[in-house]
Amino acid sequence: LTNYGDVYLSEDNGNNWIQINNGITNYQILSLGTNTNGDIFAGTSGGGIFRSTDNGNNWVQKNNGLTKPYVRTMTHFDGDVFAGTYGGGGIFRSGNGGNEWTQINSGLANSDVRSFAINNVGNIFAGTNDFGAFRSTDNGDSWIQINNGLARNDIRTLATKSDSIIFAGTYEGIFRSIDNGENWIPVNDGLSALQVHSLVIDSNAYIFAGTLD
Repeated sequence: LTNYGDVYLSEDNGNNWIQINNGITNYQILSLGTNTNGDIFAGTSGGGIFRSTDNGNNWVQKNNGLTKPYVRTMTHFDGDVFAGTYGGGGIFRSGNGGNEWTQINSGLANSDVRSFAINNVGNIFAGTNDFGAFRSTDNGDSWIQINNGLARNDIRTLATKSDSIIFAGTYEGIFRSIDNGENWIPVNDGLSALQVHSLVIDSNAYIFAGTLD
């Protein structure tokens, strides 16, 4: 991904990359996502969402119902695609492959959404830049703020380890919840850089954190 609307594809484990931009106009690409059908979605800054149904060879803009075209993060669950936006848009959901989007902000306060995570029982978590963490247990129809113990509201990244353990990366390090987000504690021992922008958990349950010094 670059700042000029470029998407690249590698078919050999990253040894070589080819540009696949046909149909994408000149917008910053901030996020990529997929759905259960294998469609690919590109979220942009200002251009909304582009979809490819042919492995990235061609892209079509899909913004019907997307009132805020600033898409920072995307995820999918059980046939639905979720788009987290900034600029007061909050979260949008599509149940038909991106053809139509519906704003689903009940309880969310039109937040600047930075990240998503979904646990193995289908709870959806949203990390925001302005109001901390939220949880939905009904596929995004409603959201509950879950900030008890979080030192900051600027969540940059989320990761789930099981049906109840969640990690949140913030500008004051990493916080962990072992009770589905109800309570959080800092877990920063050995973490010298506390501005955490990315978290991932691999198949061996190792947790990796990417930071900004």
